[in-house]
Amino acid sequence: MKFTVESVIKKAPRIGQLHQFKGSAEINLETPLAVLHTQAGHIPHITHEVFKLISKEPHILQIPLVSIHNYSDVMQTYNGDIAEFIGNKDSLTYITLNDPSNLTKQGHHVKEKVPVFTKNGKVLYDSKKYMSLIESLKPDMYCLLSDGDTNIASAQKRLTKSVDNTVIFNEQCISYHKKSLALKDAFVIAPIAGGYCSKSRQKCLELILPNNKYVQGYLIDGLHNNGPEVEFLPFNDVSHIVEEIIDNLPIEKLKANLNRKICCSYIFYR
Repeated sequence: MKFTVESVIKKAPRIGQLHQFKGSAEINLETPLAVLHTQAGHIPHITHEVFKLISKEPHILQIPLVSIHNYSDVMQTYNGDIAEFIGNKDSLTYITLNDPSNLTKQGHHVKEKVPVFTKNGKVLYDSKKYMSLIESLKPDMYCLLSDGDTNIASAQKRLTKSVDNTVIFNEQCISYHKKSLALKDAFVIAPIAGGYCSKSRQKCLELILPNNKYVQGYLIDGLHNNGPEVEFLPFNDVSHIVEEIIDNLPIEKLKANLNRKICCSYIFYR
């Protein structure tokens, strides 16, 4: 999969295109675009059959890893990819760590590990465990592991640890990715940590940009802890940090965020 920038105009939405998908070379998706949120690959309150009646266009399904953790043992022995496993092989799959529709619990931090709160309790993921599951899923797109447990009220100590962990995860995950034949065609998105601190964001960028050639996009992570309350987060509180991050990223790379309200506001703001 590749991302191509077609038009860049200051203070306006950037026009681009996602294309050259594995096994679907004829599909071209224009950006900006929104991905479809799912739970374990299934759109809430819509059956697979109804979804096919609603739209015959190709879509990107955002699948939170927290929602498919319980299938990890099965996927290790399954020969197909996650799209086939969920019975939606005509759609494109995008794996993220947390579920943006549910509040992510704060705390429970462990050095070089990230807590994931599944239905069966807390599970700690390090880079190796995370990438092993990603490799078994064989998604079209996925985010590297990150420590995005920050928000507008986070202390500097938490921001520093968030950046340090994310930088370590970035290096370890990319090292794993480069050795994986199953992931050689996957579209890699690197999260950027640092909360609302410009210096922390800049430090994270400086330390992960040396791996820029191995990623195709960047995720603005750590602005909130997900869940319904994000709808009430004033855009003016996040606009300055979002703009600063994007202005310091390579033009040719895809930029992503896991909140509909922030993404849409920023598109029109720019």
